[in-house]
Amino acid sequence: MKDILVIAHRGGHGPFRENTLQAFEDALKKDCDALEMDVRYDHLRNRFYLEHDFFHLPTKNSNTVDKIVPHLPRKTFYFVELKTISWLTKDFARKFAASYKKYFTHENSVVMSFNPFVLMHLKKVAPEIKRGYLLGNPMWNFFYKMGLHRLIAPQIVLLHKRLFSLKNVQFARKCGFKVMTFVLNKPHLWQKAVDFGVDGIITDYPKELRQFLQAKE
Repeated sequence: MKDILVIAHRGGHGPFRENTLQAFEDALKKDCDALEMDVRYDHLRNRFYLEHDFFHLPTKNSNTVDKIVPHLPRKTFYFVELKTISWLTKDFARKFAASYKKYFTHENSVVMSFNPFVLMHLKKVAPEIKRGYLLGNPMWNFFYKMGLHRLIAPQIVLLHKRLFSLKNVQFARKCGFKVMTFVLNKPHLWQKAVDFGVDGIITDYPKELRQFLQAKE
């Protein structure tokens, strides 16, 4: 069986609040290969912070990229999800590319998004950054297959479990992309990922997934 990356979704399900330093440290203790984090831009304070939802409360000032990533082991691998619904993402991509150089490297990170426009702009302003396209909507899956994949040119396609089919996996492979899937939390879905030969699985339960994969060896 090929090696499958175990990626802790927002630090995984555990005793700590997701997308926090404590959650990520806990996930690394559970033998995950990489951390997935949600990153948004605070226009008022001109900074990137970790949060799944839209609102960034003042009490979360410690949850910014600059106060989390430098405190994690240098060998940590990151899947950084850029959260933005705006189609006017050129300025967003430029600001993130500038921030990216301070905290990440091309060897230890993949930058991904559901928003194809931010990925297209990122490809222009910083083509060296590895891109991952998150596919979770059937409409965008249609456009992706009709040619959008050429404009984004991602290194990785990440399929939501609702779009996780052998047909979609084979299309991505044909295009030369690595294939990963999210968010899979149950053994029968992990087995499906093993059967399809994916490159990585994003999960809330990295420890359990690791044990499942080890039992398959």
